[in-house]
Amino acid sequence: MTAVINFKTTYKGEKPTHWVMLAPSVAESDKCATWHRVEKLRPYDTEDESVLGSASYQAMAARWEIIEPKLTAYLKGAEIPEDGTPLGAWGGLTAEQADVFRSFRIRTVEEVAALRDGDIQRIPLPNARKLKGLAAAFLENKDASAAQAELADLRAQMAAMQEMVEAQNKPKRGRPPKEQDEAA
Repeated sequence: MTAVINFKTTYKGEKPTHWVMLAPSVAESDKCATWHRVEKLRPYDTEDESVLGSASYQAMAARWEIIEPKLTAYLKGAEIPEDGTPLGAWGGLTAEQADVFRSFRIRTVEEVAALRDGDIQRIPLPNARKLKGLAAAFLENKDASAAQAELADLRAQMAAMQEMVEAQNKPKRGRPPKEQDEAA
């Protein structure tokens, strides 16, 4: 997965050129991050089916889907959004541990879970391997708890609809309405 590390803007006269620093993954960002011109990464507009179906165009479009929302935030002056669950939302880390991970440009629980053995060895935390497993378990349970919350919402909606149906089917108090003769 391509990781967006940083953005910068340079100027030639009045004309700005936007740059993005990319790496194959966040964990490898200190080894092989490279700067690219944003204009060269943006997929070009075409309606040619042979171009749209090519592997190179699809790779370019997939990379652009990762870059575009972050570039938009950068150009607006907003904080660049993270992909995934921020480390602060995970109760399995202390603030100091989270700071250590951030110093290695690891900002999400998903990135902790995806760390390779070589990357884990570089992180100066005791039981860093265990943290990787805990991150994976957290993400797995997060998905399960989201499904359970959705199921609880659906059950509440079903109960409310059942009450509405029962309220409409209750006999009304008082005298029943007169039936009209069809022969008349």
